[in-house]
Amino acid sequence: MVKKFLVVVAYILLLFILGFQGKILIAFLLVFLHELVHYIAARILGYDKGKISFIFIGLVLKMDSLNDVTPREDIIISIAGPLFNLMLAMVSLLLWSGNKGVEIYKTLYYSNLTLGLFNLIPAYPLDGGRVLRGVLGCKMNFKKANRIAYTISLIIGIVFMLFYFTVVFSGEKNISFGLITLFIILASYTEMKKSAFLIMGDMVRKKVRFIKKKYIEGRTICIHENIDLLHAMGYVDKYRFSTFLVLNDDMQVVDMFYEDELIKGLKNYGNVPLREFLKTL
Repeated sequence: MVKKFLVVVAYILLLFILGFQGKILIAFLLVFLHELVHYIAARILGYDKGKISFIFIGLVLKMDSLNDVTPREDIIISIAGPLFNLMLAMVSLLLWSGNKGVEIYKTLYYSNLTLGLFNLIPAYPLDGGRVLRGVLGCKMNFKKANRIAYTISLIIGIVFMLFYFTVVFSGEKNISFGLITLFIILASYTEMKKSAFLIMGDMVRKKVRFIKKKYIEGRTICIHENIDLLHAMGYVDKYRFSTFLVLNDDMQVVDMFYEDELIKGLKNYGNVPLREFLKTL
């Protein structure tokens, strides 16, 4: 809920930025179309039970099933909105170039360009943050991908904040930009706290996704026999089913187990050393 709130607030602030010349209605419509494209992309990929909710002068796409998306699907759904705005910007530019006297084409060009590029910034809670996490998630496990993504997001937020203070000290003020910068930092911190552990809900959703699609990607992880179960749990991925090969100091395989056995072990025995856990298998 916090992340959805931050997205809405960021959009509302962007609406004000785009609406300084009295174009707030156009900006609102473009944000609605932006969210609608996200929704259509998600429906095409098979995710439903979502809706676009209106609040005051903002809106947000709500789809709980998006927690089940794979990294590639997350990239497609997240990038659909910004690409749509950039395509509209190109069309508006072509129309404006042939009709210089028509102000609406100029407004549509700059509004779509701003909205599209703004959302491609690789920072939470913007679409670019999810795209970055999705790209990284194709190469590594979710926790590591999200850790890199929220770190980059936090750095961007801090750089923006330093730039904001520089502008303020120079005599210019842009409260909206300062608030957007603050929300980027807060959203990054929220992601950092959320990724500190793999919640059991992710494991349940993984099973539901497997039953629905009839397949799931797998990966094999080699771990040392001297670690404990929580340490091993840190290597379980949100998207893939993990098989663990247990190695000794000579890198010889001494045993193996699966992630469902690891979860049962934590539930039944607590955070015991891996060697003790293997004796129960």
